Amino acid sequence: MPIGVPKVPNDDNEYSDVPAYFEYDGDDDYASFIKKKKKEKDTDMELIHYLNGTGRIFIFEELNFEATEKLMGLMLLLDSEEDIDKITVYINSPGGHVVNGISLHDTMKLLDKRVCTVALGLAASTAALVLASGTKRHRAASENSRVMFHQPKAKKSPEYHLAGAMIGDAEYVMTLRVSVAKLLSEMGTQPWTTILADMNRDVFMSAAEAIDYGIIDKIREKEDEEEETTSNESIYTDRIW
Repeated sequence: MPIGVPKVPNDDNEYSDVPAYFEYDGDDDYASFIKKKKKEKDTDMELIHYLNGTGRIFIFEELNFEATEKLMGLMLLLDSEEDIDKITVYINSPGGHVVNGISLHDTMKLLDKRVCTVALGLAASTAALVLASGTKRHRAASENSRVMFHQPKAKKSPEYHLAGAMIGDAEYVMTLRVSVAKLLSEMGTQPWTTILADMNRDVFMSAAEAIDYGIIDKIREKEDEEEETTSNESIYTDRIW
């Protein structure tokens, strides 16, 4: 599933690919704008844009720089919407460049709204970091999901015939490795030194094992959502959602 970028009508009542946060006129909040366009018969509103308008974001692809840019923009846009009380990020991704994962982590921590993260299928490598970056007690995975993390890897460079280039890249990757281990430790239950040692291999976890490791807080089930809609309890109780 591609990452949705909000589209807005131009002067000819046609939709462009320019993100809404560049051209959206602000007459209505974005959620209302999406709902209004959804009702118009002459508007071909894509499903993904409608779901974005309800506070849902999907990471169902590799986290390259382009995808990360779109995700950061969507998060900031949805965080500014008054009619959206939370942002839910659904993840089924093989990961990507570790810097992109750190960028998304930092963005999520800057948001005012709570960010619920849900793994559906696979949250691997950098995607596991994004999964763990959700608001604590609001991080979940489906029962059959898998979580995997490992140490950052450097791509082979044409400059590797120079010893200095190899040493420089190795030092940079080791710095990133320690940074990721410390981030996962802050958000989880394991000492960063333990995580650093575990990173020497690909660590695959079931949803239950990810709870023990502190990457998620709960296995997401249908009744969780039903409870949220019927209960009058505060979000600050022991419930995850």
